[in-house]
Amino acid sequence: MRRLPAGALAAALLAVPLLGPFAAPARADARHAPDDLVVASLAGDVWQVAADGSRRALLATAVDSTGATRTHLALSPDRTSLAYLTGGDALPEVHVQGVRGGGVRIVARPDAQGQGAPTDLEWAGPSALVVAVADAGRTPPQGAQLARVGVQPPAVDVLVGSSRLDAPTVDQADPSRVVAVATSATSSSLVSLVGAGPAVPLPGPLAAGLVASPELSPDGSRLAWLHQDEPTAYGGTAGGAQLVVGAGDGTGASVLPTPAGIDLGQPVWAPDGSAVYVEGRTPQQQEGTITVWRVPVDGSPAQPLALPAELTSSLVAAVPAAPASPVTGATVVTGSSQVRLDWTVPAGTPVTVTRTDGPFGTGPGIPLASVGSAVTDSTVQPGSTYTYVITPAGGAPLLLPVAAQSPPVPVSLHDLGVQATNGTFYPQYVGCGTVCADDVGTLQYAVLDRRSRLPGSFTSVRRDPTGLAFGFLPVRVAPGRAYLLEARGRDEFGNLTTVVRSGPYLAPLDDRSLRVSRGWARPRSKASWQGTLTTTSSAGRTATLAFTGTRVAVLGDRGARYGAAVVTLDGKQVGRALEQRSTPEQSVDVWTSRTLPRGRHVLVLRTTAVGRGRTFTVDGITVTP
Repeated sequence: MRRLPAGALAAALLAVPLLGPFAAPARADARHAPDDLVVASLAGDVWQVAADGSRRALLATAVDSTGATRTHLALSPDRTSLAYLTGGDALPEVHVQGVRGGGVRIVARPDAQGQGAPTDLEWAGPSALVVAVADAGRTPPQGAQLARVGVQPPAVDVLVGSSRLDAPTVDQADPSRVVAVATSATSSSLVSLVGAGPAVPLPGPLAAGLVASPELSPDGSRLAWLHQDEPTAYGGTAGGAQLVVGAGDGTGASVLPTPAGIDLGQPVWAPDGSAVYVEGRTPQQQEGTITVWRVPVDGSPAQPLALPAELTSSLVAAVPAAPASPVTGATVVTGSSQVRLDWTVPAGTPVTVTRTDGPFGTGPGIPLASVGSAVTDSTVQPGSTYTYVITPAGGAPLLLPVAAQSPPVPVSLHDLGVQATNGTFYPQYVGCGTVCADDVGTLQYAVLDRRSRLPGSFTSVRRDPTGLAFGFLPVRVAPGRAYLLEARGRDEFGNLTTVVRSGPYLAPLDDRSLRVSRGWARPRSKASWQGTLTTTSSAGRTATLAFTGTRVAVLGDRGARYGAAVVTLDGKQVGRALEQRSTPEQSVDVWTSRTLPRGRHVLVLRTTAVGRGRTFTVDGITVTP
């Protein structure tokens, strides 16, 4: 059923709340039943997210205990087990594992020649699966057949088939009844099977033509699927597909209203059957992410859900909302050798805190002594992951997965002098490599005092509300200033890392800061720093700057029609600023000094090798404090 990538194993029953609230404005109608969605993230992890965007919990990492990645994840009807196909270069297998951890059961695999490769699966009650299998040796695959496989006791069945049935969905009220997609070379249609009986086409034009992703409601009384009259260029149903709902036998089918211009994907039913949640994607969305839409079956308008983009790469299931815990306002501060937890509970409520290894909260746990509504754990190891379980007396526990680490956080910024021609710089993102699920943390800047070289007060850089390229809004800088940046990365659990400083980043002095002799011009240039250049075609012209700092660089343009200047520093000739190059360049360093004694210095440029169409140009001067 789930032709969608998913992550590794859940740590606790889906009815248990796992992680505290996060900021996200809910856009779904407040009258909706409180559902939770199980989604796979861009990184392949599995999350349980409130449909109104009010809370999220990490359920599983992207790799199971055997080292296999997971695709086509399916949650058992009693929400105690996960079935999935293994990904990677090897032939896929069907694995099952309990949501509280434990060993992986290999339920089915192809033979050594690839006969019987599983392509899809769905639960048929709590102890059996319906698996679509095909001949992996055929190119392209010639369809699949359906096989019923028991998961207790663990067994390996070799499955071989050649009929063209795929994408099974099972009536959980009567697991002997299956609806699947029958495919041909040019079309597909919905069929129903009962037990070992024949495949019977479902009635109506919406059940034929080109269909995909059938999904029976929890009680089996209704069926949702995607329909499209004509195939797309790549043969799928996305892009113009319609969301259809009918009775469980396909009768009475009608198209539910969904927004125009949305590519629809996997639908799943709300637990109470009042709506269908469906994947949707626009061409403008980040590659690999989706928007989840709640589509009421009564024909009311579809509503987008306010879910974090980085967590929603595919939709796996909808489950009843986790019960609220009396533990609220839980916060985590992480370091390389210390973790501090703070929380709030009703007055007089006893609380116990335990720590377990790994992100799943399994095992007996190590009790920790709390002081009021706080715990400080100084026994963690850098790079390790733990789960802290906060359990109030008589209430549901709160699980907080925490990565105890302080990874380096590289700050990626364009050079201020080269890129910020209009007096702004554009900090691109704060990244922290593989330890981060979100490349954006926090960023703030301060101006360095040129005498003390100490930063002034820090100012936060605001995020770009459009979310483009994980960026921040541009920051206006002042010529001649030096800026220090402080960044914090966000780890996969939403915790911020320790502060890392970067810089200084130097905003050049404007070329108009130079005191020039006769023979220079200052034309306007939109592509130049601060919009002007200081330029001359005459030899022997001087430009002088007195400055305080430890290094100085001259910014200018280069090309075939440019000349040079002799550089004098504190009365001594120290080199030449050369601008003649075969390849044109704008606003680049044409000369840089060595490290200078801290103090006041005088720079003089005297032009040479100019005239006869050649010019020497200064765009700015960069001074290091």
